[in-house]
Amino acid sequence: MVYWIIRNAVKLWLYLRFRIQVKGVRHIPEGGCILAMNHRSNYDSLLVGVHTPRKMHIMAKEELFRSKLGAWVITEMGAFPVKRGSCRSAFPEAFPEADRRGRPAFLVH
Repeated sequence: MVYWIIRNAVKLWLYLRFRIQVKGVRHIPEGGCILAMNHRSNYDSLLVGVHTPRKMHIMAKEELFRSKLGAWVITEMGAFPVKRGSCRSAFPEAFPEADRRGRPAFLVH
């Protein structure tokens, strides 16, 4: 419930702020998959996350989890903490969970 409320509020805000048009969502396969993209701005995770038709597992730097409220919100949104420089060890552990639940996993380079 929290996920859908926050997702739709962020989606509306992004649309009003940037007038985003999304194409090709139908090409995201069913079940577990990896969505990979270059990290160019702080909006990347938001833009991809709210425009993907199902909840994703998203790598997020551990610093975003310092606040209890912030950690709770981004965990509800599908994020998991990763120590910078250690994503090679964190992602292989997270992907089987995403795959088991049939969700995409979002990898930012």
